[in-house]
Amino acid sequence: MLEDIKGIGLKTLHELNKLNINSLEDLLSYYPYRYNYYKPQKINETKNNETIVINGILDSNPRVFYFKKNLNKMTFNINTNSIIVKTEIFNRSFLKNNLKIGKEVSLIGKYNKKQNLFTASDIKLSPILRATMEPVYHLTKGIKKTNFNKLILEGLKTKDHIQNYIPNYLMNNYQFIDKLIAVKNIHNPKDYNLFKSSKLLLTYEELFVFMLKINFLKLKNNEMIPSNIKSFEEKILRDKIDNLPFVLTKDQLEATNEIIKDLKSGKRMNRLLLGDVGTGKTIVAFLGLYINKLSNHQGILMAPTEILAIQHYENCLKFFSEKEMKIALLTSSTKTK
Repeated sequence: MLEDIKGIGLKTLHELNKLNINSLEDLLSYYPYRYNYYKPQKINETKNNETIVINGILDSNPRVFYFKKNLNKMTFNINTNSIIVKTEIFNRSFLKNNLKIGKEVSLIGKYNKKQNLFTASDIKLSPILRATMEPVYHLTKGIKKTNFNKLILEGLKTKDHIQNYIPNYLMNNYQFIDKLIAVKNIHNPKDYNLFKSSKLLLTYEELFVFMLKINFLKLKNNEMIPSNIKSFEEKILRDKIDNLPFVLTKDQLEATNEIIKDLKSGKRMNRLLLGDVGTGKTIVAFLGLYINKLSNHQGILMAPTEILAIQHYENCLKFFSEKEMKIALLTSSTKTK
């Protein structure tokens, strides 16, 4: 249980629940959405105002200046590669007590060579000694990233909650790494090649589970007793197709026939029509609506914008009369026609 992890109290548990993290498995599968890449550099070898990472030792105790509400600036000098650099960082006054003369830190920010001023966007209390990847998560205000990282590390100590959903024969066939190793490296990457292998496994698993669910739904759909079978006079549809001002392509006819087959089966139709711009997907959708109308049923064609909805309505009238289809246009700013 989440409550058994060190560092999770009632308040933290409430914040985790806001992120739909309700179990240890949810926590460990809450993967970073991106990473920050840090590579320490020598300040005298960088370009002016380039975002860089430098290591250094505090040469002066920090001073804090308060301005408007919720705005403060902390300044200090840092010795980096025997160069004394003036440093400023905003809204980090809470770190003042952790920064004393002689403290070794890493700074992320931009260096203005003319002013000899380093404007830091972040400060690490432990120096970054090599190229590092830092995971970044979507979090609530009630959870700090450092605390969340600690929760992940605590959770990873319990490997029994790492369940691999990929069958062994696929794991062996594609030579995937172990799921536990992948989860550890996706949250705390140390080696870039191992990180890539981890990401490959977890991406494949996500797609595998998705397709498994889709196929399960298809199987359940096929087991359903046929109902609501669409019955219509197919000759009317064929005459309409023959009287279109253009000839349907082989793919358009094939897609239309598959829709007819689905609607006559009495089973729920879930169909995604794919095609490049200008390949004629819209007329196939119109024909699907026409079939529905011939079967004495209603249908709706939705568009993401009002302009596109009007455009579809006007295009539909080129092939079907309002009486023939009983077409109605409904937008956010027009009355039903």
